[in-house]
Amino acid sequence: MINFKVAEKYINMKRIKQPTLFLDKNRCLDNINQMVQKARRHGLIFRPHFKTHQSAEIGNWFRAAGTDKIAV
Repeated sequence: MINFKVAEKYINMKRIKQPTLFLDKNRCLDNINQMVQKARRHGLIFRPHFKTHQSAEIGNWFRAAGTDKIAV
């Protein structure tokens, strides 16, 4: 049995029956902000690829960071 510790809880991976994304929200937000700032410093249009995560919530994180264009 494979167990992963997530947010102080153990998740039994055998019980997951559908594709599930596990991520560290704070790390993800930090990475988004770093990418946005780097693009701005270099005068580039930041157009992240959204096919990978396919998540409205993560899309909102990008929007909150100032992203207004995407690639799909």
